[in-house]
Amino acid sequence: MDHLTVEWQRLNLKRLALALGVTSLVENVIYHPWWVLKTREQVEVVNAGGVWRNSFLLAHTIWRKEGIRALYRGFWAGSIGSLPSVYLYLVTYHKVKHELSTNYNQTFKMSAPFLAGVSAELVALYLFVPIDVITQRMQLGNTAGKNSISIAKDIIANEGIKGMYRGTLLTLLKLGIGSGVWWFTYEENKFAMSKLTGKPPSTLIGILSGFMAGILSTIVTNPLDVVKTRIQVQAADTHGIPYSKAIKGFKEIWHKEGWVGLNRGIVPKLISQGPLSAFWAVIYELALKYSISN
Repeated sequence: MDHLTVEWQRLNLKRLALALGVTSLVENVIYHPWWVLKTREQVEVVNAGGVWRNSFLLAHTIWRKEGIRALYRGFWAGSIGSLPSVYLYLVTYHKVKHELSTNYNQTFKMSAPFLAGVSAELVALYLFVPIDVITQRMQLGNTAGKNSISIAKDIIANEGIKGMYRGTLLTLLKLGIGSGVWWFTYEENKFAMSKLTGKPPSTLIGILSGFMAGILSTIVTNPLDVVKTRIQVQAADTHGIPYSKAIKGFKEIWHKEGWVGLNRGIVPKLISQGPLSAFWAVIYELALKYSISN
């Protein structure tokens, strides 16, 4: 059997949903503070201190002034609210990859992980973006004390329903490219290392493949993530720079802050995404194994 072929008919979707619910909660307990740091850092304009020093300074400042609970703002909104989009994403990924791997020529087969990842993000996007907008605004210091429903009402009242989908195009580009790069790197590295050892993919191979996929996809997409984050939170952040369009956002950041500005938040992202991707790869394989019907 080809290494890209997925036994779609054997995938138990109910079991997959249950496994995703449990694993996503565990994942977010561990890594949500890093996402809070990433959001806080990306909405701030680069100062003389520079991006590399401020990641840990920011963590210390939040802990000292706001307490540990501030590092978990938006936890439940992000953890529970994102489950439908994550489920739809994985179901779409496996279905598209299965179709491309079994029904098309070698060119499509080799590109199957990348194309399936992009397709999955496109399908899940409109469920994910509103949750992303709400969660990121909850993570800011000036929204302390507000819950997800309160923030959603404020967005709709002040910005209309469009406010809930702020940054959708950039989210599509960022997640689509990132997802494509992640899955292609993960699947191909897993296959290459398995072929090199002459054995089926082991847990260690999955960990290494996931780690490399997380690092590469983070580096490729971080500039998009910076502009996306600032656009999504600008209405709530009184110190942010208002961007009417994505291109204007890129130009503003490049002109005023340079390359460093476009890489704001990359330190907490790399620290979290490498290990997170390794962890997620193992959990994903276990969840997938649990979800296969005999």
